[in-house]
Amino acid sequence: LVVSKVNALMDMGIKPIYKLTTASGKTIRTTGNHPYLAQTKSDLPTRKPKLGIFYDNSNMFYAQKKAGWKIDFKKMREELSGSFDIKFINLYAAIPDEGDPARAGTLNYLDSVKNNVSLKTKPLKYIEVPVEINGQTKMELKKKGDLDVEITLDVVRNVADLDVVMVISGDSDYLPLRDY
Repeated sequence: LVVSKVNALMDMGIKPIYKLTTASGKTIRTTGNHPYLAQTKSDLPTRKPKLGIFYDNSNMFYAQKKAGWKIDFKKMREELSGSFDIKFINLYAAIPDEGDPARAGTLNYLDSVKNNVSLKTKPLKYIEVPVEINGQTKMELKKKGDLDVEITLDVVRNVADLDVVMVISGDSDYLPLRDY
């Protein structure tokens, strides 16, 4: 706000007074013929920022199960579309082998979301690791669905074409990617 001294007045008769409220909330009382300067070029973006979403299902699966919720990708797309031009939602998942009891559930889940995401899959890894139980060491089969490298490479491959990158994961290994 700039305060200026009035140098002269011109009698224009009686005119209607209009009340204007600016975008910042300031109120101005003025006549209709008073000249105002208006900004013709806006600093606001003329388009929605381009968004790419990278969803780490291998890490989010157990977090969702523990919390008792699931992400609705259709609703997420609808909600974010108000502010972003969503270029893609990539869902990264590891597929259990034939004979693994988790295979059917995994395939059913992926089938239920495939219309709202692009699926990026690879086979689940099965790794034998030593585990101590009651003083005895036994070999136990651990399942690993690590897709960290695939997600990171896809972010790096796409970052130049996006304004915003969203990585949805419970894995802190992605924190260095934030600074890339």
